[in-house]
Amino acid sequence: TIASLGTNSSDFGDLLYATREHSATASPTRVVWFGGLGNPNGTTQSDASTKNNTITFVEIATTGNAENFGTLPTKLNSATASSNGVRGFVMGGQTSPLSSSDIFTIIFATKGDATDFGDNVATSPGYLPHIGTVANKNTAIVAGGVTINVIQSFSMATTGQSADFGDLTVARYAPGGVSDSHGGL
Repeated sequence: TIASLGTNSSDFGDLLYATREHSATASPTRVVWFGGLGNPNGTTQSDASTKNNTITFVEIATTGNAENFGTLPTKLNSATASSNGVRGFVMGGQTSPLSSSDIFTIIFATKGDATDFGDNVATSPGYLPHIGTVANKNTAIVAGGVTINVIQSFSMATTGQSADFGDLTVARYAPGGVSDSHGGL
């Protein structure tokens, strides 16, 4: 519980299967995870090396196990995600055999498959895994990658390609970030 101090955590629930290198974002009511490495039909930790296209979620207000939300158009891992509270976006990541330049979107209130939203316009799709993102209610900022310093932005209200926003001072691998939304968390 964010509103109270404490050093202990409690069990909230379980994911549908063992997974890693998935991306996540949230609305005020749901947390959604996209893709990753993990076998939806697997039963052991060693099954967590299969690239998948699942979308799973939990309701924030109630404890419980994750549920199926839908699927992505492609299998991916090491992507990044952001949200404007109404829609969730997943972008970049590793697909087979290259990296994805696609931006996919879901609507939090209705479960279903992700749809194509637009494209990242980094110098090469091969640089798009391990990018970082931040967002406010209007714009998502996407930065970094495997070995680049590119910063891109896209409007979360209209579909289309991202636009050049500037450059990081140096190339960043798997950057993180915070935004001015929701009290700066």
